[in-house]
Amino acid sequence: SKVYVSLPGLSGINMSVNNSFSYRDILIEADGGDSLKLDVDNLLSKLKKGNALNVSANISLFQFGIRLRDYGAITIFANERVSAGMIYPRSLLEYAWRGNGDFIGQTFTESDAKVNATHFREYGIGYAHQLNVLGVRKLRVGGRIKILQGILNVKSSDNLSVDLTTEPDKYNLNIALHDPAFFTAGIEAIDSGEEENDTYFLSNANKGLGFDLGAELELNEKINLSLAINDIGGITWKEEVKNYTVSNNSIDFSGLDLRNLDDVTDALEDTLSNKFDDQENTNSYRTKLSTRTFVGGTYQVFPKGKISATIANYFQLGKPNTSFGVGYTHEFGKILTLSGTIAKKPHQNPALGTGFSARFGFFQMYAVVDDLFGFTDARKIQSVDFRFGINFLFSRMGKVKEKTKKEKNVPDA
Repeated sequence: SKVYVSLPGLSGINMSVNNSFSYRDILIEADGGDSLKLDVDNLLSKLKKGNALNVSANISLFQFGIRLRDYGAITIFANERVSAGMIYPRSLLEYAWRGNGDFIGQTFTESDAKVNATHFREYGIGYAHQLNVLGVRKLRVGGRIKILQGILNVKSSDNLSVDLTTEPDKYNLNIALHDPAFFTAGIEAIDSGEEENDTYFLSNANKGLGFDLGAELELNEKINLSLAINDIGGITWKEEVKNYTVSNNSIDFSGLDLRNLDDVTDALEDTLSNKFDDQENTNSYRTKLSTRTFVGGTYQVFPKGKISATIANYFQLGKPNTSFGVGYTHEFGKILTLSGTIAKKPHQNPALGTGFSARFGFFQMYAVVDDLFGFTDARKIQSVDFRFGINFLFSRMGKVKEKTKKEKNVPDA
């Protein structure tokens, strides 16, 4: 289409959740099968060294695009985005569950525990241009520049680590934290709920700049290759900032009486408040976007069907991740397009996905899901990713090209 428009709440909704274990890994059927029981040992056996819980959401607020004949396209857009991640190490959970009996006289160090959650809004404009390479090959290149409006952020320090030492004489547990700093922005504005904070959610001093870059090369009549680098940039947090730092200190646990939960809570509160000297500050800080790189290609198997393959690389809390996917897409006339995919994500088994798009005049609807069978049994779900949207399309490109041919008196091939 020559022009497309998308409206808030309808044009694009994307939700993705990726976890290292499922509901069925921690709660299993008890004897007789009529009840469930907690099985932490089974959960630990499923976990790996560095396990992650990642949640992301993207709601399109507005999109507008227009093609410039056959050589270019301009897009204007605004999106509401949420990205949250947590890395929790198996060894630390195993230590807490099975006790410190196997580590008497030893120091156990864990540095693979992090958290980062961000809510921001992006406003952007993009341009794509088509070039001819060597006279016959089509090369499409494009870029988008995005103004970022930060709303909420919570993150731990990059160098956070903990040492657990079991004393050989009394078996006391010593816990030492290193660089235990936490950075936050926007928490109090959300908690207060006061009307004067409404302007904070629309505009504040938490600003940033982002970029997306992409290219697609038509290698021949059947093969296309593509490369994209998305979310280059970051946000500087200056408003509603409250950071917490703790001096590198340690605490000793000689044991707790678990028979009275109130005593346990009081003991923990007294220990933490007396042993750790926490300090507050409002210093600005910067967070980077989770940059993603996509390398892909398509092969036209049939006039209306093509095979695609994609490799996606991205960093989550400083740890590299790679996903792979292959799929087949087929067009049924001018109305319906169906697709099927097989994707492999980090810490997940291969998953079968499907999707469709349907166009009725100027009205287009699409939906895609990565793990089709996960929706049939929620207890097995470790990862789910779905997208849904409605677009309004105007002026078919086929008609525009036909009109251009007649104006130039170009005969049909």
